[in-house]
Amino acid sequence: MTAALAAEGVTIVDDIRYIQRGYEDFHLKLQALGAQIELVQKERDFQKFEMRVG
Repeated sequence: MTAALAAEGVTIVDDIRYIQRGYEDFHLKLQALGAQIELVQKERDFQKFEMRVG
């Protein structure tokens, strides 16, 4: 996760069940720190996010 946040461009992290199990609302906490991150369930939702962040 740390490498994904430091990388340039868009990074996809999948199979995040262990993160979700260990940290409640992890993506919201990262957003509060300024990360451009979104939890998506479908490819279409990812495409919308990718268009927003460029």
